[in-house]
Amino acid sequence: MNQTRSSIIAAAALLASSSSLFAGVAASAVDKQPQAPTSSDYPYVAGANEIDVGASGFWSIGTPDNARRPNLNYLLAQADYGWMLTDASGSGFFRGNTELLLGAFGGPVFDGPGHYFAGSEAFLRYNFVQPGATLVPFAQLGFGGAYSDAPSVNHVQRLIGANLSFDLETAVGVRWMFSPRCALLLEAEFRHFSNADTAIRNQGLNSVGALVGFSVFLERPGH
Repeated sequence: MNQTRSSIIAAAALLASSSSLFAGVAASAVDKQPQAPTSSDYPYVAGANEIDVGASGFWSIGTPDNARRPNLNYLLAQADYGWMLTDASGSGFFRGNTELLLGAFGGPVFDGPGHYFAGSEAFLRYNFVQPGATLVPFAQLGFGGAYSDAPSVNHVQRLIGANLSFDLETAVGVRWMFSPRCALLLEAEFRHFSNADTAIRNQGLNSVGALVGFSVFLERPGH
């Protein structure tokens, strides 16, 4: 009987210590879980929409400004419509959400062959979202198409060989949320125009530039 009682006491003690151990592990796991979306994350939640408008200037890089590779610098105005695909999630600096944007752009050439660029593009943007943050950094990558009259105006230059070109764009930037639904945008951008060897002239045009813009987030039911 004493042996049985001792066994029961030992088993109870083991169960109690195990429960304490697992409780500690569970609490630790909860502490390390990613931060869940909060009401302060709006508008960086799935289903929210925004309209961006902005103006940018671009300067060609890698162009020695000779007849075949002249400088080609231009201005663009652009407008984008965005959809938040996910809620803000994760932890630390990389906490954030993903956004899809469709846009159109156009503007004059102010230095170099041709008179204008115009086109459209789609891009994915990742917003680095901290709860209640006023400054929201982001990075994006886009692809689209563009039209320019540079090939028709100048038949010597080799940068743009066809009126229709592909457009690759990448950018990093930051939003300043000066109200819950409005923000100022600052971006540093890289753009590449080329025709993927669909024309004889296809050295491509690489440009770097900066954009200043404005965002308005559209109201969503429940917010």
